[in-house]
Amino acid sequence: MKFRTTGYDLAGYAAMVASSPRTLAYRDALRRVVRPGSIVVDLGAGSGVLSLLAARYGAARVHAIE
Repeated sequence: MKFRTTGYDLAGYAAMVASSPRTLAYRDALRRVVRPGSIVVDLGAGSGVLSLLAARYGAARVHAIE
């Protein structure tokens, strides 16, 4: 994965988003901490996948900020 000082290049971003171990680790973490009624803030939400998972796990509100 190539990084530049101004951010990811397109190939690096695509590799990060497509990384199953990364996504599964975040999914598992959200499953452990989000409870019904939680308020979640997803900073740098990107595609919103993690925001959607937080909502699925019961968050009352999810603020997805890109």
